Amino acid sequence: MKPAAWVRIPAPRPAASARLFCLPFAGGGASVYRQWCNHLKESIEVCLIQPPGREDRHTEAAYTHSNQMAEAIIAQIRPLLDKPFAFYGHSLGALLAFEVARRLSAAELPAPSVLFLAAHRAPHLPLMRRIFYNLPDHELVAEIQRLNGTPAAILEDREMLRYWLPIMRADLQICDTYEFVAASPLSCAVVAYAGADDKAVPPERMQGWQDHTTGTFALHVFPGDHFFVRTAQAALLEALERHMGEPSEQLQALGVPDAPDTAVRSRG
Repeated sequence: MKPAAWVRIPAPRPAASARLFCLPFAGGGASVYRQWCNHLKESIEVCLIQPPGREDRHTEAAYTHSNQMAEAIIAQIRPLLDKPFAFYGHSLGALLAFEVARRLSAAELPAPSVLFLAAHRAPHLPLMRRIFYNLPDHELVAEIQRLNGTPAAILEDREMLRYWLPIMRADLQICDTYEFVAASPLSCAVVAYAGADDKAVPPERMQGWQDHTTGTFALHVFPGDHFFVRTAQAALLEALERHMGEPSEQLQALGVPDAPDTAVRSRG
């Protein structure tokens, strides 16, 4: 499989000093982040991860296990780890970004400077909802509607659902069957992003990510629910850009807002 199948670079920037790899949420694809390159500074090259089973890869079988997905992502991005890089992952994407970072560290390969992890509980915490992926179609659709992130045009169109629901099930299976395995903490900075009104993953469930790094940790809470990546995009990109590619011990000095809903912790 050529890397171009997995990694899309909508605006190549050969002179960029760092890369940002973006991993989509369950049921989503690379197009979720396609416009980010128009809003982030020229020194950042935005690289979109396109997993199989969605959008222009819809004829391929989707992965159903985090280990398989993480290993496949590493194989595809490895040629692009020749300059500083960071990961942004939303929901399922956050879990996969974490697992990819752990495997890179274990293999003594280049590690990310920052992990931006959004809308997914810390991995050692238990799942606080019922299992979704094996629900009957009508129940699964009802649960997805409660998350408020999937366009009604998809959920109300039988033909669209027939294409999209198997992808969603496969991604949810990754989430619902994930088993955390304890390992040495990462050393990179970790920035956790939460939606103030996210009932699926409230901000306090994001705080636990601090246990998985010896570096700097910050928690940002944005207005919105589970999909604040859409509704609070401008504020999210502003915060992300401010910390992108900077040394972890400088995270607080770079301008993490001094607000009640933001926590910063420095170690080491």
